[in-house]
Amino acid sequence: MAGGQGHNTETGRKGFQRVSLPAARRPSAPAPGARTAVVRMVLPDGFEYRTVVTGVLHRDPADGPARAWGGDLAAGGHEAYMEHGVNHRPSVDGPAHRWNGGVEHGGGEAYIEHGDLHRDPRQGPARRFCLRDHPEVVSEQYWVRSKVFPSQAEAIAGWDAMNDSDGHEGDGHGR
Repeated sequence: MAGGQGHNTETGRKGFQRVSLPAARRPSAPAPGARTAVVRMVLPDGFEYRTVVTGVLHRDPADGPARAWGGDLAAGGHEAYMEHGVNHRPSVDGPAHRWNGGVEHGGGEAYIEHGDLHRDPRQGPARRFCLRDHPEVVSEQYWVRSKVFPSQAEAIAGWDAMNDSDGHEGDGHGR
């Protein structure tokens, strides 16, 4: 199963959350030429960016997270990078979702591209969890295109099998 116990960013409650949406259900970008604006909304414990036209969370990952809540990240806050309502940040730029202060402070992080857990296993795990009182990593998971692998070695073999002989990665979404 691709979901896991965690904080549901849509409802604000703990529980199962969808890690990957089928392509037919993913929110799409506005039509070419459509006029859109992104507005910053200040929340009592953070901020979020939403597009005016579609109302979904959206911010260019290069500009920072689309939503941050729960206070400062180092003090146990959360941050999520999203484009057009879908968790997304190129994995080479860092995790798309960090919670409870991130791995450095006993929380966790997930590398998500286009709504799918995904990271080159040679760069490290796609999802890491820590215990708050013991910030050493207690769980690492290797995911490639929303498929979990039991070890880094098997993830590398899976990565190589999914990419061409030159190591160029496809986007894994049939695009």
